[in-house]
Amino acid sequence: MIYSILIFHQGSGINLYSHHFKEFAGDDSLAAGMVMAITGFLEELKWGKLKSFITHEKRVIIIPTNVLYVALVIDLDDLESQWESRAQDIGVYIEEKFQLYIKQSRAIKDGDEGAQLIIDKLLYEEDQTGYILQEIENQLFPITSLFGVIILDKNQVKHKLVKKDFDDFELEAFMDSPFPDRMIALLLPTLEQTYNTLKIGTMDYSRIETMMLNIILFKISSSLFTALFLDKEHEIELSHILPLFQKLEHLK
Repeated sequence: MIYSILIFHQGSGINLYSHHFKEFAGDDSLAAGMVMAITGFLEELKWGKLKSFITHEKRVIIIPTNVLYVALVIDLDDLESQWESRAQDIGVYIEEKFQLYIKQSRAIKDGDEGAQLIIDKLLYEEDQTGYILQEIENQLFPITSLFGVIILDKNQVKHKLVKKDFDDFELEAFMDSPFPDRMIALLLPTLEQTYNTLKIGTMDYSRIETMMLNIILFKISSSLFTALFLDKEHEIELSHILPLFQKLEHLK
């Protein structure tokens, strides 16, 4: 699993780009400075360049290109060889695409043209689903009214995300159980059949109210559906979150 990527200039140590896939409480410039300091210390001792180091919780690999260092923070159990070629590819891409940024020591932002390809190069298709699901959690779970999300493909549950630290123990136990998965997997084809029988169009959206909570079902694509589990007191604006779920369709 990838936690962070940091890219900085070999000469100045200036941080050019960073992206964190998990919450990061540190300072990007401080992290870059630490790597530069260790690298400089090893070169003074003529022990060669720093390739990687580990802590009790993480592994950090550092790949040099012509003028940059690409640092990836990964799981201890991950193989460095899985990530080295991706880091090298990203460094070469940035040196070609963002020459002016490097010359001006200007930071690359996620919204800048060409920046998304940095993430795409880092996260091959087999990794992107996990990244998107994490993004869904980060954006939606701070909404206090949302308890869980179930994503279905062709009426089969593919992913289930459940908020932690519930105030309601019974609701938490319900969401953690297999029952919501089975209920939605059975309910969705029944609803679609009802829409077809009544000839009222396709089922793009449906709302179900229960004693405990409300369930909102909405279509992402021809085969993907999402079920949101909300408390009964709040609403959610689907237009703001639909593009987030539509990213999953591109991986099919």
